[in-house]
Amino acid sequence: MFAVNTLRLANTNVFFGPGPQLLLAQIEATASLRKATIETGISYTKALRMLRKMEQELGFAVVASAKGGSTRGGTTLTPKGKQLLQTYTEVQHQLQAEAQRLVEERFAVLKE
Repeated sequence: MFAVNTLRLANTNVFFGPGPQLLLAQIEATASLRKATIETGISYTKALRMLRKMEQELGFAVVASAKGGSTRGGTTLTPKGKQLLQTYTEVQHQLQAEAQRLVEERFAVLKE
């Protein structure tokens, strides 16, 4: 009947939602910021802005980069970055399920 919107996290500013979640998931899968931007369709410049904003709002690094080309370099999630991605994903699924249940329960009167 109705769709439930997505979770967004904010401190001073909104810094995390579906776009950053997708970016971090692709960084984790590819171990490369460049590959993650290609996979997600997010421009490299925008991805860098997203990461800076996340780290500024959270007060800790979410990614770690190593220089060295395609064989030794790359970008990975920090332990806190992994925890952020995992926790956000779990909370988002739980909130969507509960919100969907509430919407269906409360708006059932419109079906009558």
